[in-house]
Amino acid sequence: MMGLEQMQLNKDYWIFTYDDCNLPTNDNHLSKAEIDKCNDYKFSADKEKYLIRHTALRTLLDKPDCYYNNNGQLLIQNHDNNISISHTNEHFAIALNQNKKVGIDIETIEILETPLENIKIFLTDEEAKYFQGHPNQNELFYKFWTAKEAILKAMGKGFLKDPKEIELELENDRLIPLQQNINLTQKLNNNLCIAIATLLD
Repeated sequence: MMGLEQMQLNKDYWIFTYDDCNLPTNDNHLSKAEIDKCNDYKFSADKEKYLIRHTALRTLLDKPDCYYNNNGQLLIQNHDNNISISHTNEHFAIALNQNKKVGIDIETIEILETPLENIKIFLTDEEAKYFQGHPNQNELFYKFWTAKEAILKAMGKGFLKDPKEIELELENDRLIPLQQNINLTQKLNNNLCIAIATLLD
């Protein structure tokens, strides 16, 4: 793909590094909704990263007409693909799926001084028990966080929906949604934690 250096997880999911993307950073090719969203960013560096992400999207798809719904979810007008985008300071991820609603989240794994204090805002009491005696509470925190955010994005809600309503169980260090219509895949790559969720019909 010209201008893009990426790690493709499979045919539908890509991870990019901003510094490796040789892409134009103008808004000539964006929809009005995207330009308005870009202008919401206060700092020029954040605006530039937004332009890179959405230019990359247009490299993957042929000139999509993008817009945002009332929940802030990015959608594509008159197109078969469902889409989700996530980003950190150095990386961004794009997920596309023709048949299923999809959500992706990418986070940089950082050392949290008190991960147990942070889990109360998005984990159920049963989920919090998995942290007791776990050898890597920090990594487990990011696994739960990315899983829940990816699932909520696939539902089109984001954190407008209470993340405690999404219940996960830990089995052999793998998170499994208790809701049968959710497929969840997670990957750890260097200091990144990535989650991709699709909703099954």
